[in-house]
Amino acid sequence: MKKIITIFLSFVILFSISSFLISCSNKDNEVKQNAQIIIPDVLGTDENTAKTVLLNKGFIPKCEYDWSNVYPEGQVCMVEPNVNTNADEGSIINIIISKGPSYYSATSTVGYMYNIDGVNAFSWEDDTKGFYGAYVMEGYLYITMYICCVSDYSVSFFNDFGTASTTEDFEQSIPIGLEYDNKLVNTLGEKTTFTVKISIENLGIKKPSNLYIKFDFVVAGERETFQAGFDIAW
Repeated sequence: MKKIITIFLSFVILFSISSFLISCSNKDNEVKQNAQIIIPDVLGTDENTAKTVLLNKGFIPKCEYDWSNVYPEGQVCMVEPNVNTNADEGSIINIIISKGPSYYSATSTVGYMYNIDGVNAFSWEDDTKGFYGAYVMEGYLYITMYICCVSDYSVSFFNDFGTASTTEDFEQSIPIGLEYDNKLVNTLGEKTTFTVKISIENLGIKKPSNLYIKFDFVVAGERETFQAGFDIAW
């Protein structure tokens, strides 16, 4: 009889312990579920504000940067996971900070071009040179130009780079890229088109009102410096 009672009591004790453990497990799950927090809407706020709000909610903010045609530069333009959805406390929340619009163009561009060495290898009549309006795309300023060269000499681009400055004396200048289809310049009067590519970050001004560029051609084996200046309205 005592043996039966002992077995019975052991069973009761084991059952109680098992029930207790299951109860604790359920409570842990409830705590985990209750630890999910709604991601606050930080769209349109600045980077520091967004970080502070997310940290105060128990999240870990991680910043990335991208172009946005909706939100101005410096504002949060995207949140991953989406705002107003649930996430576990301590989760990493990606906040995308706007770098500004990916594209914008000048409303007016007025400029001039000349061969500063004064060599008559080029025919610089008004209709033999020109350019198309300036625009910025993904951090680079582009200006496409053309020349119609009439010469008995061979003419070519010296290199695929030049210099640019916001002052005419080029006291502070930066390297720029030149993009063209053919290094040789057409010397029969047909258009030779090329594009200047300038880093806005290196230039230090997102919308320059004055811009000066220069680069070299090779004319009959001799380097000739070509310069252009632009007055730009945005």
